[in-house]
Amino acid sequence: MKETMKTKILHFMENSPKKSFAMEDIAQNLGLEQSDDFKALVQTVATMEREQLVVFNKKGKVKLPSKQTLVEGTFHANERGFGFVTIDPEEDDVYIAKENTNYAIDGDLVAIEIIKTTDPAEDRGAEGKIVEIKQRSITQIVGEFQLFSEDEIAKTDLYGVITPKEKSYPGLKFWFQLSVFDQWMEIL
Repeated sequence: MKETMKTKILHFMENSPKKSFAMEDIAQNLGLEQSDDFKALVQTVATMEREQLVVFNKKGKVKLPSKQTLVEGTFHANERGFGFVTIDPEEDDVYIAKENTNYAIDGDLVAIEIIKTTDPAEDRGAEGKIVEIKQRSITQIVGEFQLFSEDEIAKTDLYGVITPKEKSYPGLKFWFQLSVFDQWMEIL
């Protein structure tokens, strides 16, 4: 049975699963010398990317996707936006940068992907990214509701914002949208 170009690319890349390859390297390894062959290679790799069989790194090189291992733990937020996830009380916490918190709130049960492993030489712990919030620590909140103007409601399809009274959630705001209501209520 004849191997397809996709299969040849995968076999080539599986020999060095952690390495990234320029398109020219793949073409050379597969013995593709004609411009039509290179065009077919580019189209095949694009299809493989859509199928999530390969990914492009920041330098535009092709590599196999890393096998994502998720771990669960409790998120502990810092008032400056970043936080830590405790996976095991006996182990060091995993640092979560502000841009990787995925809107988690202090005490949430979260699933994280480790994006940087512990580096003892640098005295630096692991760093992660929250990819899913498994369970919220808050199910009810008391706060001040501010109704949006009719223009804002029309523009955003949201009715207002709730600012929590609880001081342990500084800057936290909840946006909400009415999806079902039986009767109009007068807001005082």
